[in-house]
Amino acid sequence: MKKIYVLILSLFIVLTVTAQDTITVVQYNLTYYGLYNDYCTEQNNDVAQKTEYLKTIINYLKPDIFGVNEITADASYHDYLLNNVFLLNGFGTYRRSQVLGSYLTTQVFYDAGKLVEQKVYVVSAYPRDIYIHRFYFRTAGLEQGDTVFLNVIEAHLKAGNTEEDAQYRADAVANLMDFINTHGQDNYLFMGDFNLYNSSEQAYQYAINPTNTPYKFYDPGPDGYWHDNESYAMYHTQSTNYYSDNCRAGGGLDDRFDFMLYTEPLLDGTMGLQALSNTFKVVAQDGQHFNSSVDYNGNSTVPSDVLTALKSNSDHLPIMMQIYLDAQPAYTSVGEVVVNPDFEIVNTMVKDVMYLKIHSNNLLWAQEVNYTVYDPSGRQYKQGSFVLDGNRLEYTIHGLGDLPAGLYIIRFRWGGKFYQSKFIRL
Repeated sequence: MKKIYVLILSLFIVLTVTAQDTITVVQYNLTYYGLYNDYCTEQNNDVAQKTEYLKTIINYLKPDIFGVNEITADASYHDYLLNNVFLLNGFGTYRRSQVLGSYLTTQVFYDAGKLVEQKVYVVSAYPRDIYIHRFYFRTAGLEQGDTVFLNVIEAHLKAGNTEEDAQYRADAVANLMDFINTHGQDNYLFMGDFNLYNSSEQAYQYAINPTNTPYKFYDPGPDGYWHDNESYAMYHTQSTNYYSDNCRAGGGLDDRFDFMLYTEPLLDGTMGLQALSNTFKVVAQDGQHFNSSVDYNGNSTVPSDVLTALKSNSDHLPIMMQIYLDAQPAYTSVGEVVVNPDFEIVNTMVKDVMYLKIHSNNLLWAQEVNYTVYDPSGRQYKQGSFVLDGNRLEYTIHGLGDLPAGLYIIRFRWGGKFYQSKFIRL
């Protein structure tokens, strides 16, 4: 095996994102990067050649966040990829997360000029744990604690088409949803090789239609029976080749295995980030290569060198999406109260029920009022709504007793107006 030398950088320039910026996220299964066995060998899966392919792909996609599956747990190869694909390739501010897991694992590479990794959470799963990488943005004028957070969930669920395989996938997602239910609503981006064959699988349903938690994920792609179904050709990510080389799978593009899902704050932008669902795509997928190689009879969606790299590097195509950053959080600072003389919170010391009072007819009746509860760091805990009724001057919000004791901010929105106040959950 070749000896890997780690390049140590002596200079690191810290940048910041602007108040409004667009973040490009890419998810990619690398197919046994740096790992050799009886079928993926130094001849058909050479890491040096794969690295050259990745340089071409990264130069084209220019991701700010690059999540990967199927990379060896040997940390020296994570550094080798970081150094040669990013740092020595013009992406000098990029870093990697810590190496976790064993044998075959996941990783997230990111632009540290824009992002700081605050913490990594581990969610137990078989055969590979799920890792939640919590980032905050280096935003001018905002410090850690009042900036914008993004939780990147990197997962590689159990492969296989048996009932047992599907159950392992379901158990893994159930554990993830338990974690989210415990920690509260937030900007979560759930991505990876999920190995799902259709949207009826319990793993998928646990994520998008959960029964044991108010929090759910949204899919920018369609539901349905994706496996070997030409109707979903635009979303198929595996396999890039018709003929197998014993390392990369063959059969042509006929499975939607790779996903990016996101929670409600990323859907509606209430916590400083918004997933731009219309930017989601499978890179180099034109819908014309069902059950064939990605380059069969030509493919003009990407430059020819990128197409060659994608076909040769992995049996998966990468997926990507852009996320819009608004550096102004969805709430103002904890010390600020936005006054509206027409709209009053009667009790700011709350056990379970908050009482609201309307003081005038200046408000527009029959209009929906949406409210969101945050903690001082900006993490979202609760949402709801009610409709203004001209015959009522008092309203109540129930269920606040579920919150842990402490200080919170509640923000009401209707039309183009809002009202915000602090309250303490006793």
